[in-house]
Amino acid sequence: MSLSDWLLELFFPRWCCHCGSYGELLCADCFNQIEFSVEIVKTENLDSLSSLTVFNAIGRDLIHALKYASVKQVAITCARMMYLYGKIPEVDILTAVPLHPHRQAQRGFNQAKEIAIELARLLKLPYLEITERVVHTTNLAKVSSRQQRAKTIQGQFRLGEFDHTLVANKRVLIIDDVWTTGATLQEVALTIKKLPVVNIAGFAFAHET
Repeated sequence: MSLSDWLLELFFPRWCCHCGSYGELLCADCFNQIEFSVEIVKTENLDSLSSLTVFNAIGRDLIHALKYASVKQVAITCARMMYLYGKIPEVDILTAVPLHPHRQAQRGFNQAKEIAIELARLLKLPYLEITERVVHTTNLAKVSSRQQRAKTIQGQFRLGEFDHTLVANKRVLIIDDVWTTGATLQEVALTIKKLPVVNIAGFAFAHET
């Protein structure tokens, strides 16, 4: 074991996010219990919207470890599972649902971005921050109504400052950790549609029913 690996193990030991057993962020027994439920739907602003699994039990513990316990390595685990077991559409560029700078400062990183970067690496595709979040709101997880979520998320995003020709005639895949009603992914897609893209798909690790 190298010194860097030893230090990582010392300060960030690997415990299974679900059962707590030592060894991996997700042990083999818990992994085998995951129900891969790849359902692809079409929405108003997305040519396709899908997820790898449902947001319950093991999936919930993984995402909570990533979002609330700041176990950043979970993003790599999620991305690799999405790569190996997900149905990823043919795309040219990956992006992620952005966090507001205030929320990102609190959390330390954007979990969707970390997943997207690793997935882009595995797919050998570029990652680009296409949108920015300009409105800081309360946690959408506390908003249960589909209509209220859609209303709350409206106008929260804008196009980032980059060479917009990079996405011209390209197929874009938006990555998120969890989608419930799809309102956030829809709003991000609507913002991206201001550019001359070919199509836009959404893909999340889990879908909360």
